Amino acid sequence: KTETEPQARKFLSMISSAARQVPAKPPRNFYEGLAALLFLREAISSLESIGVSVLGHADRLLGALLEQDLKTGALTVAEAKDLIARWMLHTDVKFHIEDNTWPETSTCLELGGCDANGTPIFNEATRLFIETHKECSLLNPKLNCRVSASSPEEYLRLLGRCASTGHNNFTFLNDDVLIPACVKAGKTLADARRYVNGGCQETIVEGVEHSAGAYYYFNMARLLEIYLRPYAKEAMGDGARAALPSQLETPSDFESFYRKFLEALKHAISAGAGWARTAAEKWPECHPCPLFSSAIEGCLEHAADYTEGSAKYNPATVPLVGFAPIADSLLAIRKAVYEDKALSLDELRALLAANWKDNENLRLKMLSMPKFGHGDAQADAFAGRLASDIASLIRPMTNERGGHFQPSFFVYYAFQWFAESTRATPDGRHEGELLSQGVAPSRLNPPESTTSLLNSLASLDMTEYPANAVTDLQIPLFKDDGLRMTALIKSFCKLGGATLQPNCVSIEALRDAQKNPAAHNELIVRISGLSAKFVALTKEVQDEIIARAMPAA
Repeated sequence: KTETEPQARKFLSMISSAARQVPAKPPRNFYEGLAALLFLREAISSLESIGVSVLGHADRLLGALLEQDLKTGALTVAEAKDLIARWMLHTDVKFHIEDNTWPETSTCLELGGCDANGTPIFNEATRLFIETHKECSLLNPKLNCRVSASSPEEYLRLLGRCASTGHNNFTFLNDDVLIPACVKAGKTLADARRYVNGGCQETIVEGVEHSAGAYYYFNMARLLEIYLRPYAKEAMGDGARAALPSQLETPSDFESFYRKFLEALKHAISAGAGWARTAAEKWPECHPCPLFSSAIEGCLEHAADYTEGSAKYNPATVPLVGFAPIADSLLAIRKAVYEDKALSLDELRALLAANWKDNENLRLKMLSMPKFGHGDAQADAFAGRLASDIASLIRPMTNERGGHFQPSFFVYYAFQWFAESTRATPDGRHEGELLSQGVAPSRLNPPESTTSLLNSLASLDMTEYPANAVTDLQIPLFKDDGLRMTALIKSFCKLGGATLQPNCVSIEALRDAQKNPAAHNELIVRISGLSAKFVALTKEVQDEIIARAMPAA
C-alpha cells in the first residue's frame, strides 16, 4: 500500500494475485506458471532438504500458457523474456557465480523432447528460454535439452547456433536412447517419455520416482588395479576386507581372467550397494519427506513416504567411473599377456607396482595398443561387451526401498578426484593420471577425430544404462551459424549416444584468460556436471580444462 515506485507496485500486485492462485490451483497465465514451478522447487528443497534439482520440463508445462498470453496480448515477447530472465537469474545471484570457484547449484531446466504421447515439443517457450539464457550469459539453470531423430530442424538449429558460440551450458539428452532405457528398467512408455534430470544429468521420471541422486560413485579403475595388486588386508577393517577381491591367481587364458575380474567387480559393487542400503534404511526415521512425497505417484495411495518405498518406482543409481581405462587395460592384457605373450601377468603386475619406472618403452607399447574410441572394430566390440556385462551385474541389485540399482556412466568430476588414489593401470597410465570422463575415451591417447569417437560410441548399448551415460567433448568454436554443431547433435543421436556435453572453446582465449582475467569475465566453460566462469576457477581446474583433447571433425 505504501509503495510508490510504479514498477515495484506492478510486481507486488502480480505477486499478490499469483499467491492467491498457485500452487493450490492451476496457473491461469504464464507468470503464474513460472511462480508455481519456482515456489514448489524452492519450498520443497528448503523445508525438507531434499535434492529437487529440476525446475521443471518448462516448455511442456508452460508452453500453452505462454502462447495464450501472447495471442491475447496479455504479454509481448519482450515482456515474456523479461519474466524468464528474472525467473532464471536468481540462482546465479544466490550462488555468487562471479567469484565462486565451484558454482554447483544443482539447478537444471528441462526443454524439448516429447510429451507422454510422444509428440515432439518445440514452441515459443522453448525458444525464449534458450535465447534469454544465452543473451543474459547465465550459468543457471543448467539447460538439459532433450533431442531425438524426431526433433524439429528449427529446434536443432537453435541449439546448434547457441552452443557453437561458446555458451557452454548445454547438455543434449537423446530421447531415442534414454526413453527405451527407462522402459527396459520397468517403466511404462508414457512415464518414460516424461523423464527429466535429477541433478546434472541423472535420468529421473517426473512424478513417479526419486532416484536419491548420484550418491554412490564407484571407481572401476581402482578395483582393477587392486585386483591386479591386492593390498595387505590385515591393515583394513572388516568391511573393506569383505569388499575387496581375493588374491589374484594367474588364469590360463584371457576369458578366465575376464570372468574372474567381473566376479570381483560384482562383489565389490554389491558390497558398496549393501553399505548404501544399510545407511539409507534409516531415512524414513531420520529424514522423511512428506511434502515431496505428496507429489509422487504411489505415496498418497499407500499413505507412506517415498523413503519407505511407496513411490511407483524406487530406483537408486550407481555412477561408474573409469570405463575407458578398464576397457583399454583389459584389451592390453588380452593382447600383451595372452595373445602376443610379450610378458607374463606377474611381470605386468611388477611393472605396475613400480609405476612403469625404467620401463618406458614397454609402457609406450601398452599405450599404443588398440583403444576404445578410435574406431577400431575389435576394441569397440570388446568395449560394447564389457559395458553390457557390467550392466547385467548391477541390474539385479536392490536398494532399501525395494527398487533396483541403475548403472550410469555419469562421473561428475570424479575422474579427477579418484585419479589421485588410483595406482598405475595396464593401459599405460601412470599412478595419479586422470581417468576418463563418462563414456569418453581415455585421455592418455585421445582419438584424432570426433567421427571415430562417435562410431565407437555406436558399439555401446546405452539403453542398458537407464541412469544415463555422458559423453564430454571439447571442440573448437565454430563460425558457421551452428551448422556443424547441429550435424554433431544429429550424428550423436543417430549413432546411439545417450547424453552429449559439448565444451566449445578457444584454447588461445583460455590461456589468455589466465593471464588477463579482467578481459574474459564472460568466458563460460563446461567443467563436467556444471558450468562456470572460467576466470573464477582455480588454476588447477583451468589447467585441466585447457589440457583436454580437441579432436578434429
